Amino acid sequence: MDQKNTDLNLARKHRPKTFSDVVGQEISIKILLNSLYLEKLFPVYLFAGQRGCGKTSTARIFAAAINCQNIENFKKNPKENSIPCLNCESCKAMLNASHPDFIEIDAASHTGVENVRQILESCAYMPVLGRKKIYLIDEAHMLSKAAFNAFLKILEEPPVSALFILATTEIQKFPATVLSRCFQLIFKSINNDDLKKHILKICSTENINIDENAADLLIQETQGSVRDALNMLEQVRFSQEKISVNLLLKILGKISESEILDLIEIVANGESEKLFPIFESKINENINTQALWDMLVQTIRTLVWIKFGSTKLPIYFNDIQRLNNLAAKFSINDLNHIFKLMWEQEEIFLKTNNKQIFLELLLLEMSQKEDEALTGLKAGVSREIPSKLKQNGVTHSSVDLNSQFSAKTDKAIEPKKENIDNTWIQFVEKINAAGNPFLSSVLSNAKFVQFNSTSKKVEIILATNNIFMQATINENKSIWQSILNEYYPMATNFEFLESKTIQDKIIEKQEIASNIKPINTQSKINSQTNTINTEKWPTTSLIQNYFPGKVKQGDESK
Repeated sequence: MDQKNTDLNLARKHRPKTFSDVVGQEISIKILLNSLYLEKLFPVYLFAGQRGCGKTSTARIFAAAINCQNIENFKKNPKENSIPCLNCESCKAMLNASHPDFIEIDAASHTGVENVRQILESCAYMPVLGRKKIYLIDEAHMLSKAAFNAFLKILEEPPVSALFILATTEIQKFPATVLSRCFQLIFKSINNDDLKKHILKICSTENINIDENAADLLIQETQGSVRDALNMLEQVRFSQEKISVNLLLKILGKISESEILDLIEIVANGESEKLFPIFESKINENINTQALWDMLVQTIRTLVWIKFGSTKLPIYFNDIQRLNNLAAKFSINDLNHIFKLMWEQEEIFLKTNNKQIFLELLLLEMSQKEDEALTGLKAGVSREIPSKLKQNGVTHSSVDLNSQFSAKTDKAIEPKKENIDNTWIQFVEKINAAGNPFLSSVLSNAKFVQFNSTSKKVEIILATNNIFMQATINENKSIWQSILNEYYPMATNFEFLESKTIQDKIIEKQEIASNIKPINTQSKINSQTNTINTEKWPTTSLIQNYFPGKVKQGDESK
């Protein structure tokens, strides 16, 4: 090589040279090795995956293996003979980037039809050193539509001596006609355990002193990209003699784990006055506001995972006990509301130049929210109605509100306090002990209405009355049936009622509809041959009463 290996940056210096060096892509590597062993090669390969997961490196290794002069020995005894061997003339030419039969093209800068035509003309020539002439087209999704069309015929029936490898990070941009002509290999993002082993191994080789917790944080920031992890490692290795968590946080413009948990705990407790010291000390002190936003989202997401009983967290946290204690202060509904609030405001946050001010106000709003979706946030209190609320300009106590929640229909009945405090709470506690986190979450956030002795059903109002919530209860009947009978003898099932707000809207529509008088169109209908058979077409007859006109009746035989 022209450059000494020691002069290269970490990402290039530790680029994989053999299949065993590739990190976290076992399935794709096994497929390629088996095809080499059986000598069953496809004319066009498509390597797709996120940045830094090993697509281009694997393509170069695969190209070197195809033309490796040791391939016959590999087919006889693959355990003792690896390919590429790195010692033959062809492998050395690949290492020096001087192989005459390997052509690598950056499609980002060669997007036109003329560039494709040059490839088509050159692939007709026989290989010089190896068995095949191999074309690696990196970032292939950047090719123009005309260039893809020019490629179609040659991709379907390339010369026997030519082989194409297309690498891309955006497979969705490929025309279906091209995808159908490719052997597709999907490269996944590298999982944290494999990436951590790889980074620590390189740190040991390069004598880089790094804390294990700092390695976890570094890997978490790179989202499964080896190249990003090595580039970040190189960025911080010269900052201090030892890479620590605090050093990484400072370079990334982030606050620490304890500080982000402090922030969310303040929101959970509703202690908005405690936010201001944090605003003054931390957010103004070299903190990246976008990074803080991302940390809030990831931490709330982690709390949701904990609420559903997940043992493996989506991101790394050191203080698991504190995280569990913080999760106990929220209900699923509370966390969903925070998520919804952040998603709704994210577009404005990304556009504004005053991100810090915007985030401050949003955090204050979260800590002061007292609507139905966040009733459990105040100091970890269970879902209760505030002692005094204003309704239509008049202050009511919680008892007044309860009495005013009387139904306009038979189904909207406000639950009695003694039912909530005794039987229903005992039932929910026993469901919690049953060990099904999804069922427990749905029933814990439901409002008990009454046990209907006539229908033999327990009437409840779900926090979100959707199909998923109802299905969760129905599918777990074997768990709750015996417990339900224990507290509500003779109960056969649940009945899901609508909330008062939804029912009021339905009643209002019904009242409006009842005030509309039907137009007497009987004389008009009778005067025409288009008379409606009321018994056979009851719905059509009803529509005809309110909206006069001709109705075209279909073929009765259909």
